[in-house]
Amino acid sequence: MAGVNWPEDGPPRLIPFAELEEQPFTDACLVEMLRSGEWGRVAIDVPFGWPTGLLDLLGRWRAGEQVYLPADRRRGRSETLYRRTDLVTWDLTGVKPIPVGVESLAWVALRAFHVLSQAELHPPLAGRDSSIIETYPKAALACWPDMPRGSTKSGDAAPRVRAEVLALLAAGVSLTMEDVDRRAILEQRKDHRFDAVICALVARAAMVGRTRLPAETDRKAAYEEGWIYLPVAGSLTSLARPEYLEVEMPDGFILETLEDSESWLEWGRYRREHFDRLPDGSYVCSGHGGSPTWIRCVRREDEWLHVIDGGGRPFTYRLHSIE
Repeated sequence: MAGVNWPEDGPPRLIPFAELEEQPFTDACLVEMLRSGEWGRVAIDVPFGWPTGLLDLLGRWRAGEQVYLPADRRRGRSETLYRRTDLVTWDLTGVKPIPVGVESLAWVALRAFHVLSQAELHPPLAGRDSSIIETYPKAALACWPDMPRGSTKSGDAAPRVRAEVLALLAAGVSLTMEDVDRRAILEQRKDHRFDAVICALVARAAMVGRTRLPAETDRKAAYEEGWIYLPVAGSLTSLARPEYLEVEMPDGFILETLEDSESWLEWGRYRREHFDRLPDGSYVCSGHGGSPTWIRCVRREDEWLHVIDGGGRPFTYRLHSIE
């Protein structure tokens, strides 16, 4: 596990591993950590679903129907073995994901399902903003240019490759960390901490709208099987100081926010002239009474505005024009 603090007025900082590892990573401790709400976005290196082709096959087998599964569907780029997001990731990065349905990765996925369910954090899987996302560190690295392609997992060269990658990542986002943590990342036999740092960076990329979302033709599969979030090219240097999207505001409008119940709640009534746009592209309304109202838009989807608050938590707004 790794975490990164992203202050608005300073460089990002890797949270010392000693702070995160004060408690053992039992299921109960992980549930409590996730329930705390302290994390703006969490990226996990684990599949969030199984291939629909495999589930359909198992359903037919259980129902006593004939199963047709020739050799070419039991190996290679089979939709029985791989999810749609696995195949898209493979094509995009050249990195072949591990098939969750027939490998030991399934044990990890089952634990993740248990922990997330106990924390009441079952994520929406259709590419909409979520506080919990799936990623794949090796493929994520392939999306950032100029990263060494050697193995970070094993072999005599693995520590050197990790060191080169970590130096490029730290320089790209001005990431600071304690020397003891840097040594732990580079010298550990396994690359779990290294992968966790990559996950933390992808979480930030998703937070500020700099990850790839499913194409329209893939959204149904993404909802049913999960989606691997990968950073867009050129996103690394923008993670620390993101630039938010322009929002077209009516002269007068009601700001509504989408609730967990899928219903819209009126947040307030505003005039366009009440908002100032800051250098980072965010909008703030300070003269409306009470706390300032912020609009930090990371993605537009028709009339929906996908925004984040100061802590990086995602929300969905829409603006309803009024006279």
